[in-house]
Amino acid sequence: MSSSGPRRPGAIRGGPQGPYGLGAALWIDTDYVPVRLLNVAFGLLELGARSAFGLKPGDRCTVALVPGDGEAVTATAWIRDTTSWSGGARLVLQLVDAEAVHSALPQRSQLAFNRRGAFRVVPESRSPILAQLSHTETSLELSASVISVSVTGLGVLLPAQAASRVVVGDIYRVSFDSPLDGAHLRLVAEVRYVTPSPVGARVGLAFVTSGSAHFAKQQKHIARYVMELQRRLLRIASD
Repeated sequence: MSSSGPRRPGAIRGGPQGPYGLGAALWIDTDYVPVRLLNVAFGLLELGARSAFGLKPGDRCTVALVPGDGEAVTATAWIRDTTSWSGGARLVLQLVDAEAVHSALPQRSQLAFNRRGAFRVVPESRSPILAQLSHTETSLELSASVISVSVTGLGVLLPAQAASRVVVGDIYRVSFDSPLDGAHLRLVAEVRYVTPSPVGARVGLAFVTSGSAHFAKQQKHIARYVMELQRRLLRIASD
């Protein structure tokens, strides 16, 4: 199914505003349907909705971003991934012209897209990343699906029961294999936030910086991965 709607900024009602000060809506059949903006990355939007509306990877759609203090910005996007569960669905959208969308948003929302100070990318579904987390002061060990990557940290998804044991401020040893070449990366990270979601909890991990050669090497490898994925996304958007 493909979805493409007219640009009617004044008539669009977005879903609830999240930490980015933005609501969102998808053009479905004959009108914009409010959805929840869960996350943003390099040219990508992660949305939560009551269903996937029949959309599937590769479909073209129209999305609206609705600032609380400004006019809606509409854009064309590709559906990159969808995940459905009993209570709704998660959709990942690739913006066709991310720069135009960002520049049309209020400054507050523009800054929110890169609030980590580094571009974030979402791992490709064909090359998922599984991270191992080991608490530095206890025996707690967890496995988590990585949902976003930047040179300054990771976003991971944990089952609700496991996430209930994670505390903001705790320090973990984090290890995962790079999809670039299988290199095993090992870093230390601090838990910055734990946010419940319909499929568990989203956990934000910020790498603990150090001046060591080991840290510099690991961060350089992550930077290469982020840049390579950005290039792939830009190629997809321009096709």
